[in-house]
Amino acid sequence: MSYTKINNTLCIGTNYVTSECRTCEQVCPQHAITNNKIDDQRCDDCGICVVECPVNGIQSLIPYQSAVEKLADQDQVVLQCEKGDHVSHFPCLGFLDGRMLLAMGQQHALIMDVEGCRHCNKVVYERLKKIIGTCNLLLQDHGTMIVDNMMLKKSVAIPVSKKVNRSAFFKYLMRSAVVAVGNLVAETTETYQRYEPAHYIKKQLGPVASSHVAETLFFSLVMGDGCNACGLCAKICPRKAIHIEVQKDVIMVDYDPIDCYNCGLCIENCPQAALSIVKDCSWHATLYKIKLPLCQFCHQVFQPIGDSSLCWDCVKGERSKKYL
Repeated sequence: MSYTKINNTLCIGTNYVTSECRTCEQVCPQHAITNNKIDDQRCDDCGICVVECPVNGIQSLIPYQSAVEKLADQDQVVLQCEKGDHVSHFPCLGFLDGRMLLAMGQQHALIMDVEGCRHCNKVVYERLKKIIGTCNLLLQDHGTMIVDNMMLKKSVAIPVSKKVNRSAFFKYLMRSAVVAVGNLVAETTETYQRYEPAHYIKKQLGPVASSHVAETLFFSLVMGDGCNACGLCAKICPRKAIHIEVQKDVIMVDYDPIDCYNCGLCIENCPQAALSIVKDCSWHATLYKIKLPLCQFCHQVFQPIGDSSLCWDCVKGERSKKYL
């Protein structure tokens, strides 16, 4: 039995005819997802689809969210799957991504046991090794790193954050009884839940050095000169990564890269084809100021609907019929 299901009311591939999103199908190592259905016999609950879905539309009985939220209270964290530690309630660590591990690595003494993944799920193993390598390059400026069990075996020199007592940290590493994150939560819940880690990431993530390495984790919204300030991008964004505020004759567009996983809806539906998403090294919000256009009939400032060149009053009014 799979602990995971797709919520079709959230799925953009189902609800938007312009979207060709098949992310869940593409990332599934077991090829267990077809036409928005999960094959219970093939699914091994690795969790990759849960974290990769750009709209958090894949839900699970595994309480990823509550476990992540409780991590904020821990100085030292060991992440293991249930195969490596029977007290862990995570079937797999595939639900972890680079943004989450970077935030955790900045705030906690973090150890990951991924060696077992090599024989259990090679895709998850290679994915986690790559993510750990990327995060450790970015964590150098913090004097910390994510430790995997192979580093312990090789006696790699491990820097420790100043926030964590060095002596206590190494005593912790040598304990025979490992405290897994799974101890913090119940085995499973009775209802399917969305995994939405953005709140934790925003709370925990500190400065990230600008580099091409960071560009593998974040995106940036680029607004071209053709933007007419209609605000459709904010209305259609399923993760609310784009917010707008009208101020007199301009709109302020606030883009949050932590909430954006590049689903592409804003680009596909922009009536002016004025948007693009590019990789970026910064997770800080970007603020754009876009001048509102003038109605071509009454010449008053207005916020257009789609690609309309007339304000709503003129569209409704008798005086604009000839113009239309």
